[in-house]
Amino acid sequence: MRVLFCLLLLAAPFNPVSAQAYKAIKNWIGACDNTRHCTAIGLSADANESLAQLRLERGGAADAQIERIGLRFDRQLEAGQAQLVAGTFKLELGPTHLVQSEVTEGPEIHIVEPIEIASLLAAMRNASALQLMVGGLEVDAVSLAGSSAVLLWIDEQQQRLGSDSALIRRGPAKANAIVPAAPRVLANIKDARVLDAAALLAISVPLRAGLSADSCEEPDPDIGSRDAGWRIDAEHTLIQLLCFSGAYNFGSRWFVQRGTAPPQALPLPLPALDGSGRMQPTLDLINAEFDPATGALTQFSKGRGIGDCGNEARWLWDGKRFQLASYRTMDDCRGVSSDWWPVLWRSS
Repeated sequence: MRVLFCLLLLAAPFNPVSAQAYKAIKNWIGACDNTRHCTAIGLSADANESLAQLRLERGGAADAQIERIGLRFDRQLEAGQAQLVAGTFKLELGPTHLVQSEVTEGPEIHIVEPIEIASLLAAMRNASALQLMVGGLEVDAVSLAGSSAVLLWIDEQQQRLGSDSALIRRGPAKANAIVPAAPRVLANIKDARVLDAAALLAISVPLRAGLSADSCEEPDPDIGSRDAGWRIDAEHTLIQLLCFSGAYNFGSRWFVQRGTAPPQALPLPLPALDGSGRMQPTLDLINAEFDPATGALTQFSKGRGIGDCGNEARWLWDGKRFQLASYRTMDDCRGVSSDWWPVLWRSS
């Protein structure tokens, strides 16, 4: 009963005005967050052989524009020697287009001039691929299969269908969607400190004894306990129990103890990806860490070892509960680094 009450209590502040959602169609991925800020990502036709990616995003406000189209290829590129081609569209890549990258072998390509962005988007509607040409030969390409469907879906999420700012289905109307404000989430952390070994064992040993083996494994005797605890304020203690450890993910369960009362399971909200606007509380976190200096609890869950899919979440302790501050996800394991994963939840 207490857990159910806690689930309802924590989930209530996160009921969004606009439903966040994630959609994959052929070689394109679209996602929109709780403020109708949307992201689109295009990939190569062969997900396993080459890294060719395009990313764009646009805010939900009626006057919001696509301010940049970014592209990543694992190629060394030099200004004046490469072009982007889609149908009749051709863009010579100059020094302003090439930006040093920490992710790819060569530079990233940034297209920021409004006329170049508009011309490329127009060409994408009727082309099958956006080609990277060097010396007149195609060396890589972003597939455009699924691009029109994803961009149309984004127009729908942003309530732009039939408007003059729609990406695909344009019309004479003016976009007038009301953009939900990002919730304000502030950390309220004071005098947090790590529990010493004796204080931690006094809580963690009886806590583990009350859990079933299938919900939380016993620590590996060869590794020893990797449980942790923090006194986060005068009333509350946060406990992390390591419950499983794999090749690239470790899972933990989290509990909050108020005063001397028994520790209670800590459900943490994550947004559903189905467009319903629901929050799905989770009791298990992957690769989770707590920073007592900032009051931030984070997780980075990997879908596979190279970390090109999964999710990143960040919650902040506000003095009473952990509130979701940010969430990004990539459901498709196709070589996209986490800094390009689309945002599903943001706060101010």
